[in-house]
Amino acid sequence: MKIHIVVHQDQDGYWAEVPALPYIVVNAKNQVDLMEQVRQAVDLYFVSAVAEPPLPTRVGESISLVELSM
Repeated sequence: MKIHIVVHQDQDGYWAEVPALPYIVVNAKNQVDLMEQVRQAVDLYFVSAVAEPPLPTRVGESISLVELSM
């Protein structure tokens, strides 16, 4: 799976965001640590998405969890 990230550099080091996955923003002093933190954040994002299924939003709506291998 390929996920695009946007890497920024400022006076404190680096920070990254993942546009396709809301709320993933990480920071680090160097790019090696930054990439590791991004991997961990993406991993946790998908683990939590499976662990906490969304609640139905409409009366009569049902939700199914489906596993997709990539």
